[in-house]
This record gives sequence, C-alpha cells and structure tokens, in this order.
Amino acid sequence: MNKKIALLVTIASLTMTSVAQQTVTYEMIQNCVNPKKELEKSYEAYTASDNHTYRIGDDIIVGIPSSNKRFTFIQSELGQAGAFLIGTDPRLSAEHAGKKMKIKKISVDGSKKKGAYITIRAYLQGVGGIDIQFENALQNGEIKSFGMTSDAAMEQLKKEKDKLDMNLITEEEYNKRKEELIKYIK
Repeated sequence: MNKKIALLVTIASLTMTSVAQQTVTYEMIQNCVNPKKELEKSYEAYTASDNHTYRIGDDIIVGIPSSNKRFTFIQSELGQAGAFLIGTDPRLSAEHAGKKMKIKKISVDGSKKKGAYITIRAYLQGVGGIDIQFENALQNGEIKSFGMTSDAAMEQLKKEKDKLDMNLITEEEYNKRKEELIKYIK
C-alpha cells in the first residue's frame, strides 16, 4: 500500500513539473540569452507582457492594423508562400479587424544575436493558418489584449480606493476588486 502511495506521489509531482514547464513567460523571453539552448521550442501557454496567459485553444481577437491597410505583425501562412511565388503581400488585410482566431501553437524562436521572441500560430476562418509576432502585435494593438499592464492596474486600484473612501462601494467589494487587480501589479 505504501509503495502505491509513493508511486502516486511521484507521478503527481512529475505531472506538476511538466505542467509548470509548459508555460513560457514574457520575463523568460526578455532574460533569455541563447533561445536555442535555454528555452524549449513549443509551449502550451504564454504569459505575455499584459500579464494575461494565452493558451493553445484560446480565442484571440484581431485588433487594428498598425500600418496603412495591412497588419505588420500578422501574416497569412499561405500569403507567405504567395509572396514568395507570385509577389503578393503576406500581411493580413484590415478587413479581418475584430475577427476571432484560435491559437494552435505557441513557440519560442530567435538567436543569440536577435534574442528570443514568441510566435503564435493561429487559425482564422476563411484564411487558414496565421503567423503572429505576438508581443509586437500585442503592443501595437494588432491583437486585442485580454490582460492589463501594471500601470493600468495600479490606476484602476486607485480609482477603486477612491470609491471606497467616498462610500460608493463596500470594504468587501473593494477587497474583491483589489484581489483581481493585484495580480497585474509588479
């Protein structure tokens, strides 16, 4: 019986370790010196600079193009082939703004010289495979953020404190909102 318990504990700890290694974070990417040696190639989840964790299978929403009528950091997988073969533009067009894409793959790419970066492969209905330079797309509004920056969370927490001080919300409501916001504050 004790051997069975020990075996179950071992399996559980190995499972928890492998789950923990399935998430890569923005900080890991920023601190990486040699992407090919330090970080695995593919992950199940990515905790981005907006402090939100994006997972395989999640929907993300196309934002607005950062240049002219095309997205700079979002490209059609087929468009890349077309660009090579017949000279078409691989960048996603503005007509796709606001549409949902499903995350299919999260990977770390890069080199010692260029540093590490996150690439997300997604599926967009009517287009197919999409490659996203994720942090660039997120920071330029080409992908709508589901998270909150540290500064935005701090500002919102101050507003909630003001509401509490003016007796517009209860201590309990304030504490609940504080608990939600604190995870974004660094």
